[in-house]
Amino acid sequence: MNEMQQERLVKAFEDIADGNRRIARSLEGLEQSAKKAVDNLWPEAKKPREAVVTHVPTEEEKLKQRQQGTESSGDDWLKELGADEPFIGEREREWLKEHANDKPTEQGGTSEPQAPSTEAPQGEAGTS
Repeated sequence: MNEMQQERLVKAFEDIADGNRRIARSLEGLEQSAKKAVDNLWPEAKKPREAVVTHVPTEEEKLKQRQQGTESSGDDWLKELGADEPFIGEREREWLKEHANDKPTEQGGTSEPQAPSTEAPQGEAGTS
C-alpha cells in the first residue's frame, strides 16, 4: 500500500467517524424528543391528595335546619295565626262527627269499623 492510498484510507475513516458523530447527535435529539412525548402521554404517577368531601345542602335540608331551632309545635304556630283548635282536615272532621255517637262494644271498641291500621298483620310479617 502506498502513501496516497494510506492517506485516502485515513481520510475515509475520518469522514466515517464524522458521520457517526452526526448520527449519534441526531439520535440523542430523537431520544430526548421521544422521551418528552412519552412523558406527555404517560406522565409519572403523582402522590394522591387527600380527598375533600363537600356537600351542598338542598333547599329541603336548609328548611329543616332553620326549623330545628324552634321550641314551639305546629299547633302553637296555628294558634298564632288565629286558629282556635288544632288543624283537622274537612274529611277528618266529617269522619269524627259521624263516629262521635258510636257506642263502645264489650271489648272497649266501637261498633263501627275503625280506620285501617298502618301496621302489617302479624301472620304476614316477614313473608315473601
